[in-house]
Amino acid sequence: MIRFTIHQLGEHTVENMIVQGPFKDIILTMADLFLVSYTGPPEDMDYHFTLHVISMSQGNGRILEMTPAPPDGPVH
Repeated sequence: MIRFTIHQLGEHTVENMIVQGPFKDIILTMADLFLVSYTGPPEDMDYHFTLHVISMSQGNGRILEMTPAPPDGPVH
């Protein structure tokens, strides 16, 4: 989970490409362009999507918190 803020849009979170926040529809409009160009590993997708959103807002945002996803499979 990544918690970030965009100065004009407020605070949002993204986890597994699911965006939560007051202007999530605006943030999700940037997902199509990002997904077409993203070639990295799936586990880094949320982080790079957040960087993409911040860059599309002319850098008027920042990452507030990053929580790694739990490992896949059963926990022993």
